[in-house]
Amino acid sequence: MKRMFLILFMIFISATITYAEFHQMTTIPQYQCLSIDKKITSGIYPGSILKELDTGRVFVFNGTTWIMDAVGMTYSVQTLRRPSTTTARSVVGFSEATYTFTVSGVTGSIVCNMEGKLLGSGWVGLIPTDTTISSNESYGFCYKNCASLDSVRFNFKSESDTTSVIAVALKVGR
Repeated sequence: MKRMFLILFMIFISATITYAEFHQMTTIPQYQCLSIDKKITSGIYPGSILKELDTGRVFVFNGTTWIMDAVGMTYSVQTLRRPSTTTARSVVGFSEATYTFTVSGVTGSIVCNMEGKLLGSGWVGLIPTDTTISSNESYGFCYKNCASLDSVRFNFKSESDTTSVIAVALKVGR
């Protein structure tokens, strides 16, 4: 009986891993290279980080290519003239996303929201309730938990009694 217990105990101990091994398995992979080196893309996980040792530049892998990251990045402004969504933008490797937008031409009201695409799922509203806007001003939406998201987009959902123009910019960061 003691021998059987000892064998089971040894099997249990050999199947466990150390904290260091667990930490290594659950952290974002980080790579290093020189600026003249070819940046490999095969077998790299989205969100992985690469640092050029000679320039200090940092890149984030978006699943297809390495994107330079200087703590964050700003995407170009998109203009929405009727209810629609902006282009979906990857937030892999970033912790927060902020949409700033300026509304003009409002005489009635518009309804909008910030949406996120969950990893392996569909789009969901990131702001608890849709936002109704009835004045020409600048606004912002910020979401600070992008770890579970693949991408984000701005959704101009509807308008009433108005001909609105919305200029939307997105900034993502760590």
